[in-house]
Amino acid sequence: MVILGWIPYWDQKNAVESFKSNAKLFDYISLFWYRLGPEGDIRRYAGTVVDRKLIDFAHGQGIKVLAVVSNLPDYAEGGDWDW
Repeated sequence: MVILGWIPYWDQKNAVESFKSNAKLFDYISLFWYRLGPEGDIRRYAGTVVDRKLIDFAHGQGIKVLAVVSNLPDYAEGGDWDW
């Protein structure tokens, strides 16, 4: 069995704390920080804190880090499904 956890941008602080407290349980973490822009470009969700220390911590624990690139609109920037 492989265990993967998400670090979502909308509750990043709590997710990071929970992950660090339970790091021994995870094989992977997935950073839900990025989205597709209207031109197919990759953008960061508003409010996301790109945290290199988190990535370094995970790697130090032998945990692989993945990035999610979502098509979920960034509602904080007035995004919607109709570009």
